[in-house]
Amino acid sequence: VHGDSIFNKVNKMKKQDPSLSKFGTPAPAPAPVIECDDDFNTIPLDMKKIVTPQDDFAFMPQKASVVSKKTPLPDPKPSPSGRTEAQKLADDIEFTNSVLANDPDVKGVIPIKEEASLMEAVKDGILLAKLINYVIPDTVNEKLILKKASLTSYEKSENLKIVLSGATKIGCASPIVTPHMILQGKSTLVIGLIDQLKKVKAAQEVKKTFELAVLLKKGEILEDLFRVPTEQLIIRWINYHLSRSGQKLVVNDLGKDLQDGYVYICLLNQLDPVKCNLAGMEEKNPSNRMKLAINNAVNIGVRTSFNLEALQEGSNKLHFILCCTIFNAKSGLRSELNEIFSTYEFQKSLAQK
Repeated sequence: VHGDSIFNKVNKMKKQDPSLSKFGTPAPAPAPVIECDDDFNTIPLDMKKIVTPQDDFAFMPQKASVVSKKTPLPDPKPSPSGRTEAQKLADDIEFTNSVLANDPDVKGVIPIKEEASLMEAVKDGILLAKLINYVIPDTVNEKLILKKASLTSYEKSENLKIVLSGATKIGCASPIVTPHMILQGKSTLVIGLIDQLKKVKAAQEVKKTFELAVLLKKGEILEDLFRVPTEQLIIRWINYHLSRSGQKLVVNDLGKDLQDGYVYICLLNQLDPVKCNLAGMEEKNPSNRMKLAINNAVNIGVRTSFNLEALQEGSNKLHFILCCTIFNAKSGLRSELNEIFSTYEFQKSLAQK
């Protein structure tokens, strides 16, 4: 139905029933707003909600818009893990400060201490460009980024276009995220982007080592192993050490199976019995047990700070990052590697590579 035919139809109805005149000319149906979750996955539109009972003449929905001044993009729904925005923010600020502590281009904004500081620091695109290139070097061409002391809104927007393009290429941002949203201070989008960068960084380091060959199952070759999702590799790695510990623990989910701290206590003891004792296994208080586990992780070289409350609530993403960080600090697989080198499956893997 075309717009002019709708108009004619309305006028005809008015002539037939004068009481309709008070409604005036029908306005077009409001454009629905596209929503996204913490990981920038688009939430499907509910077409039933586009035409409401009062929209008697809204026969056709208009083209969906991402954002406008009148209809701002709603904040994503709470994470299924129960991890609050404040907890995510604290993790992201700690990560940003630790990564960029000695970078001269952002020395004016680091260290960041609160949300307002972070939202302001990302508006010129420089800090985000630095974080993205820390995760995957040369993703953003920093020669194209303006880094002068004072940038106009237009210059900030141009910087952010380059940054978001790079983030999208490595799967850390959605094409629906625009520079305008960042400049508006949409904290959920910024937090989601930094969360994704942390996850990509942790995951990419895991698959860089041949020590993973220890985790080969019967009949597998090395090429098969590198096709396994990183989260499944981490679960396989944890269960490998748990099976050698004598403890009756098995991990199937990186969130709920790790939130009580028992697995970490056992795993870290397997990685370094001298620096990581089993005292936490006797601790009745879950919070104290997780603190002991984190302390043990620090003892073997894990330097990243993690939100204790979010870990106890079972944040899958945060436990994944912590496990990857522990793996990268000390996998505990090197001593088994010589034995694996001599196996038929591994020799066949090398031949095929």
